[in-house]
Amino acid sequence: MGVFRWGICSAGKISQDFCYAVHNLENHRIQAIAARSREDAQNLGSKVGAETIYEGYAPLANDPNVDIVYIGSINTAHFPLCKLFLEAKKHVLCEKPLGVNAKEVGQMIDLAKKSGVFFMEAIWSRFFPAYEKIRSLVSSGELGEVKCITGDFCIAASHVERLMNKSLAGGALIDIGIYLVQLVTMVFGPDPILVQGVGGLTETGVDETCSITLQYPGNKVASLLTSLTIHGNNEASIIGTKGRINLRDTFHAPSVIELVRGYPAPGLLEREVIEFPVPTTSHPTNFINSGGLGYQAEAIRIAVEEGKTEHPLVSWSESLAIHRIMDKLRHDVGYFHQDEETDKETS
Repeated sequence: MGVFRWGICSAGKISQDFCYAVHNLENHRIQAIAARSREDAQNLGSKVGAETIYEGYAPLANDPNVDIVYIGSINTAHFPLCKLFLEAKKHVLCEKPLGVNAKEVGQMIDLAKKSGVFFMEAIWSRFFPAYEKIRSLVSSGELGEVKCITGDFCIAASHVERLMNKSLAGGALIDIGIYLVQLVTMVFGPDPILVQGVGGLTETGVDETCSITLQYPGNKVASLLTSLTIHGNNEASIIGTKGRINLRDTFHAPSVIELVRGYPAPGLLEREVIEFPVPTTSHPTNFINSGGLGYQAEAIRIAVEEGKTEHPLVSWSESLAIHRIMDKLRHDVGYFHQDEETDKETS
């Protein structure tokens, strides 16, 4: 295929970080950037050598020099933008959450199947070397039988307007809680036998805090917490009968893991810290460890080159399963998106 040419849809903070990470990669190019403001697109494009700048998104869908489009827009724009680019038969990488609910995600997947293009939700965590190591340790039996996963992702961000705005699909679960859920589905699988959320809503109607319980066969459980009003440890642990993995601060984009062995004798615990340095970027990033976005980009380039339409680490079926879990959790705390409110009233 040669150089993999990216079209960037939106010039916000996460799109900036994605561009900075990809800019350093061999066989990748930021070909075009589109944003609602031409000035914003131009500012970002000048930093990463984009050849083409667009005001608005339709021209990007029609650009023959773009191989794949990365969508980094606000949550509520994901569905219409995915539709635009998939119908134009562009490969698409869309930021999480893929849709505001499972209904939207299912419709996107159907369209991707019809168009025959690569399509993936950007759960970038899955492509970090640390996550690859986690999968290896779990599958090899190093931890024994994994029985429990704990974690929290809590950020004091009630001042961020879009996170508090229901019309923009704000809320803790869909924006950051999804990282906890994807960790559990990666280890335990996409089909829990029980999904339970306990929490409450902000005055603006979005979920503020949610305590999450996911139960799986064999007495396997996950106990998780997400919130937009407190700052937590943002750590996770994967606990088995022979050992555990501790993911320190920034569990969703880790540069280090701690492997603990030695059960059942506490005095004989063996601790091993394994480091995975995250690549640097061409410019300072907005979010921690954003250099790791390059892992995802390279994995997708290889998948597209191999003719795949989905990636096994973030399959269509798993994205749909994750969003069904997310829907249940949000509904448990009283949060329904606008079209879900209508469905609820007419059912």
